[in-house]
Amino acid sequence: MEKAKIQLKRFYFPDVRMESKDFLSSWEEMELKLNIKNSVLTDEKDKKLFRERLDVSVIVGDKLEMNIVCIGEFSISQEIDDEFLKGNFPNVNAPAILFPFVRSFVSYLATNAGYPQVVLPAINFANNINKEEKRV
Repeated sequence: MEKAKIQLKRFYFPDVRMESKDFLSSWEEMELKLNIKNSVLTDEKDKKLFRERLDVSVIVGDKLEMNIVCIGEFSISQEIDDEFLKGNFPNVNAPAILFPFVRSFVSYLATNAGYPQVVLPAINFANNINKEEKRV
């Protein structure tokens, strides 16, 4: 059987929330808490399309909280089945493909809102396979 060809068609941020309790010129001494939950959404009409959803919560000390939803739409050359949905691509590779866009967006959002830059760490999603929530 030929390997399926998978392509990221697009990504978007349908829900973005940012709450600041105080303004600081630096986050250097603040603890950064990052929580990521991923889920896979299939399309009833198009059996060769799935969406990867990342729910990301970023808390910087007690000063800033960001809650972001990122959705990536992926197309695949074969019909999606249960074996594919339980495999590595939707649970490891797809979140790993989307997360750099989330990291960039978080940094951009904070700095363009007038706050110090928030730099999220890189995540190895392979270490978190079969775990519903990824915490750093």
